[in-house]
Amino acid sequence: MVTVGPGSSRVTVTVGPGLETVTVTVGRGCGILTVTVGVGFARDGSVAASRTGTISATITTIPVAAAAASQPLDMDGSRFRSLLRCLRPGRGGCGLVTSLMVALIRGAGPPQAFVPGRWQSPAERNLRRVMLEDPWLAAVWPFVRAQLPAAPAEVAEIGCGSLGGFVPELRSAGYNAIGIDPEAPDGEWYRRAEFERCEIGPVAAIVACTSLHHVADLREAVDRIEASLAPDGVVVVVEWARERFDEPTAKWCEDRLPPPGPDPGWLSRHCAEWRQSGLGWEEFLQGWADAAGLYEGQHVLGELSARFDSGPVAYGPFYFADLAGVSEADEQAAIDGGVIQPGRIQYSGRRRG
Repeated sequence: MVTVGPGSSRVTVTVGPGLETVTVTVGRGCGILTVTVGVGFARDGSVAASRTGTISATITTIPVAAAAASQPLDMDGSRFRSLLRCLRPGRGGCGLVTSLMVALIRGAGPPQAFVPGRWQSPAERNLRRVMLEDPWLAAVWPFVRAQLPAAPAEVAEIGCGSLGGFVPELRSAGYNAIGIDPEAPDGEWYRRAEFERCEIGPVAAIVACTSLHHVADLREAVDRIEASLAPDGVVVVVEWARERFDEPTAKWCEDRLPPPGPDPGWLSRHCAEWRQSGLGWEEFLQGWADAAGLYEGQHVLGELSARFDSGPVAYGPFYFADLAGVSEADEQAAIDGGVIQPGRIQYSGRRRG
């Protein structure tokens, strides 16, 4: 229950089809957080139409002040998309709302640290980092950031998704960043288009996080990445090693899935489909990949290494953010113990010539 002065509160976040509007209403209620989201993409590349709907969960935090308790606030989605990140479907359920988030939601308007162009003080930067953080982004961001040239370099993220991907973090770190995706949010930071059909000038770096394994034509996409990079430009890729998703790994994940709910994540959906199919895991996985047109991680790496001077490739945890009560460290321990296979690929390369 969220306690705001005397009584309880209800926080409702509604996101339209374009994922451009967030409406937060604070009033008397039953301590339920309700989120309605539009169609998006799962990390496996499938269209997650089943995510459209409502997610409800009881949330707990410390009491905060009760001023202006009943006033609804309409906020620009790019400023408070962080709220959605914490509740992102398919990333471990509804997530958490902290006292800091509640305090910000309850304010009279967007705080200064959320106004574009005001990433000046360490406090403002840290505040935004807290608000944007979710388990998956928190795990991947340090690797992505470490590969990039110094700010304010121009960076493009391909496949940023409906919530904006790393673009807010990149912007807060001082980069001139844009995100490209058919489901990208509204705003000057984003291009709502397929990367293969989007014209961008030479940029210093391109980031692709779990977006290349489900493109229509991998070779064409990597060709476009190469052509869109400035000389000596950097490509940073985080991908899924589908070929390592063996049956022991699948069963380990299945044993740790969140409780059934109205909006299951991609792992929950596919594990349920596997059991219903009556097929062995390898046969089921291949049929799923063929139907969805998914590339193996090694295929993605092969196309990248054919065009770029590649750095070391690293493997690590991939599934933890979609599991219940499993941290990145928990999954890494299972990998280190030989119980499961690593599903995450981390790659960086530099344009030749």
